[in-house]
Amino acid sequence: MRRSTMGVVLVVGGAIGSVLVACRREAPPPPPPGFVDVRDTIERACAGLENAYECARAVEQYRLGKGMPAVSRVGRRLSVALGNGTVLDFTDTPDPAADGYVAHTYAEYLACFGYHLVRKQFADREGWVMIQAESGVRADLPGLPTLAPNCERLVVVSGLPDAGSVLQVWRWNEGGRATLEWTFQPDSPWMPGVPVWTSATELRIPYESDDEPGTVRTLHARLYTDGWRLER
Repeated sequence: MRRSTMGVVLVVGGAIGSVLVACRREAPPPPPPGFVDVRDTIERACAGLENAYECARAVEQYRLGKGMPAVSRVGRRLSVALGNGTVLDFTDTPDPAADGYVAHTYAEYLACFGYHLVRKQFADREGWVMIQAESGVRADLPGLPTLAPNCERLVVVSGLPDAGSVLQVWRWNEGGRATLEWTFQPDSPWMPGVPVWTSATELRIPYESDDEPGTVRTLHARLYTDGWRLER
């Protein structure tokens, strides 16, 4: 859908006449069906909560309460029904003090990307896993994904204080499988902010470097015909 604004400029009137200058401004296209902002879901569900695991449980309750027939929870077991007719189960470790402790909570359905998103709580950190809604194929993510405005890609960043410093771009392919398209690791450990898609092929990520604490810089990356590049 397009919206336009028209401007009219009168140039040296009288016998010479007038010139009409049209200025058109296009609004950004609406997101495709099934687009979702995971951070918006988290903010809505976790208002007033400070504990990360309590927030994760609140997100699951919020999302299932909104209607997600393919996903269910019974006690410590989280189940995801797949399009191929099978069911994928995630079972929480009962004792948080046990070796290998992990608890799973449902986060969101990335419908336009074709994947469910599940959060994993470990004893000392968190993790994320995408599950292909048809086949159940999994992909571990180092952080919370942010979908591109056209839903063809998603970006993930992680860093200090709890994880390794990395940026990943995943691409949706025909057939519904997501593949890792690009990985970037900064020279110095970083603390990245929320990634911003300025277009479907351009990213900006604010960050602080371990070498320059307190100084916020912005990483700018763009997709060209031969792949992703950093813009200087």
